[in-house]
Amino acid sequence: MLCPVCGLECAEEEVDGKIVYDCPCGWSSAQEDDIEGAYINRHLDEE
Repeated sequence: MLCPVCGLECAEEEVDGKIVYDCPCGWSSAQEDDIEGAYINRHLDEE
């Protein structure tokens, strides 16, 4: 998966049976309830 913040390839890990993506820029899908949508929308609203 490509990071929604910086576009780099994220590392893929399995945590508690869920796939979690961790990016070198500090973004992690584990921080998000809605992995695909919520973070991107919030991020764009701030700009």
